Amino acid sequence: MADRVRPRFGLVGAGLLALVVRLTYVLAYKRHAQPVGDAFYFHYQANLLAEGKWFVNPFVALFDHRLVPAADHPPLWTLVLVLA
Repeated sequence: MADRVRPRFGLVGAGLLALVVRLTYVLAYKRHAQPVGDAFYFHYQANLLAEGKWFVNPFVALFDHRLVPAADHPPLWTLVLVLA
């Protein structure tokens, strides 16, 4: 029984250590980094959605000042970001 429990503690410990390292990296080192690529797309699409502009392409909205409907990224993650 003890032989089966010990690897689980090691796995949980490694997972918690990885979580602490990742959170420290994101919250301390990358705190002020500007989003690029998909992070930019989802971040600004969520902001536009929160402003009531629905699912529009954020690149076109922010750089060309036109609201063009977008369906090239899945909407669920954008909806999760809108809650934040």
